[in-house]
Order: sequence, then C-alpha cells, then structure tokens
Amino acid sequence: KLKGELDKRALEESLETIIERHEILRTNFVEKEMIAYQVIGNHQFQIETISTTQIEMFKLVEARLLEGFDLENDLLFRTTLFDLGSGSYYLFVNMHHIVADGWSIDIFIKEFIALYQAYIEDRHHLLKPLEIQYADYALWQRDYLKDEVLEEKLNYYRDKLAGIEPLNLPTQYSRPITPSYRGDRVKFVIDNSIATELNHLSQSHKSTLFMTLLGAFALLMQRYSGQDDIVIGSPIANRVSSEVEDLIGFFVNLLPFRVRLEESSFVSLLNQVKETTLDGYEHQDIPFEKIVEGLNIPRDTSISPIFQVLFILQNNQQRPLELSNLTLEPVEFENPTSKFDLTMELNEVGGEIEGVLEYATDLFSREFIEEMVE
Repeated sequence: KLKGELDKRALEESLETIIERHEILRTNFVEKEMIAYQVIGNHQFQIETISTTQIEMFKLVEARLLEGFDLENDLLFRTTLFDLGSGSYYLFVNMHHIVADGWSIDIFIKEFIALYQAYIEDRHHLLKPLEIQYADYALWQRDYLKDEVLEEKLNYYRDKLAGIEPLNLPTQYSRPITPSYRGDRVKFVIDNSIATELNHLSQSHKSTLFMTLLGAFALLMQRYSGQDDIVIGSPIANRVSSEVEDLIGFFVNLLPFRVRLEESSFVSLLNQVKETTLDGYEHQDIPFEKIVEGLNIPRDTSISPIFQVLFILQNNQQRPLELSNLTLEPVEFENPTSKFDLTMELNEVGGEIEGVLEYATDLFSREFIEEMVE
C-alpha cells in the first residue's frame, strides 16, 4: 500500500532498474529436446495503471493470481498500480516462483526503496554492482552436483527415506486425479504466554523453536492420520555463499524431514527432530527435484511426491516504511491457492506466534481445518 505523493515516473524507473540489475527477472525458460534453457532477454516493461475502488482492487488481484505464465514467452514479472484516488495506491507485484523466492522479496523491497529515493532526490543510487547473476549460480550448481558428488548426496536420501508412505489424512472430498491447486486459509494466534513457554522448552533442550513446533506439528499429523512414520517438508533459504545473498532468484530448497512417532515422550521426540533437522541442513544443497528423481518414486499427478504437507516458521516482522512524502505498508490478502495438501506457516510477531493453515479445498472442508487448528 502506497500512501502520499507518488511519483509514477520514479516508480517505473525504479522497477526498470531492478529488472536491469537482475537478469533472472527478464529470463525465459525454453525447452529443446526435453532440456530446459535459460534465455535472458530485454522485454518491454511497463506498469499497468487502473483507477478503481478497494473492493474491486482485491477482486482483480485474486483473479490475476490465478492467471498462468507462459515460461517461454512472457515477462515473468508483472506489476499493476491500482489508483484509489486521494493519494492512495496499491502496487501489485507478481513474480513467477521460478524467478524469485521469499528472500528475493526482501531484496526487491530494499532495492526499490533505495532506487525510488535516489530518483526523487535526482542522484545516483548507492546499490553495489552484483558480483554474479542467477545463470552463473545455476551453471555452478550443475557443474558441482554431478557424478560422485551427486551420487553421494542421493545415497543419503535413499537411506533416509527408504520405505516411506504418503501421509493418509482423512479428507472430506475424494482426491482428484489432477489437483486444481485452489486453496483457502485459516488464521490463528498462539498467545504470548504459550509462545514464551515454547521458547523456554526449546532452550532447555538445546533446540530451536522451529524444531519444537515441527515436532508438535508431526504429532498433530499422527493423531489425524494414525501413522507413526511421517515425512514433512520445509523450505530452507539455501543461500550459503555471500555472492548470492543480494541476488533475486529461486534459491530456496525444500527439505524432507522424516519423523518417527514411536517415542515415549515429547522430549525424546524433540531430540529426534533436532537430530533429523541438523542432519538435513548438512545435506541442503541438493535440489528437491533431484531427490525425487534419485529415489525413482513413481509420479502420481494427484499427489505431491515424498511429502504432502509443508511446515514453515518465519521471523520477518514487516513494518511501514517511510519515503519522501510516501508511506509503504505490506498488505495481506487471501491467496486462493494451495500448492500442497496442507501448509502450516507460523510467524513470530511481537512475542506471539501468528499462524496460518493453508489447505487444498479439493480435499478438505473449512470446518475440518478449523477443528485441526483448535
């Protein structure tokens, strides 16, 4: 949300500069003989401006979230400026996940603020030149993850994930052959007193809050599924070198964590989860897609391979940002999609833990998910 005196030319030039700095934002992905190639282009960028009301704006945003991208031809970075009048605007930025991850959003906001301020003050921006581009990283990763190195890392997961079964949660609707990926979300809050106790529990057992909450979520999944052997996925930033810290791109990796719930107490479960997550971090650099390939898991279009539920803990407290005669504030809106059966996302905010349980509406009713949240 942008409130105040917006300089539309400075806005457009700031976004143009970000696209120029980060080649990935003007990259397409073409397929030749079953091999994908990055093609860096020079797309004509322009911001679409729409004068509208707030109610209509949210309807338009929801519709645009469901519009697909043509990876071979489209600019994979779309922007719309909604003008609500009286100095009130909303800037909608939609980047395909193949060109950006959550870390990238923070980079984008930081650079946008620096560039916009520089244009307003008619001076050169102070952003340092990027050492490498995303294509450089992709080539390095391909050269590194092959032959003996790749096989060694795959053997770890072959051993770790041998004999796993899909998570069999009770559903209200039959699983479709091809998922629609439509979803909904139920929000909740873990209050300050419980959040404090959770942190004390974690510290007393030399674990992190993530490990404690992952163990609790695994226990919840066991109660609903009746399974004692569960695999839960979780994203990791995967930016282990300084050269890629300031790059927009898709670096995030999904790690599968196998949790066996035959433990006699939560403390012993927590110790197991701690060991599993630390082990997983040591093997974070092999892309999830390679794990799926390496395990030769039969692909089923109706269900995600290896794990069907995702667990996320974040600690990114976004606050309103001030620019020259302009205030920026992140806006939450309901994302009508769900990439997995369930995604539990928790966020530490002001001593509390804010939660969202995202679910596939193909499978679950809202009433069932609300019960699970309770």
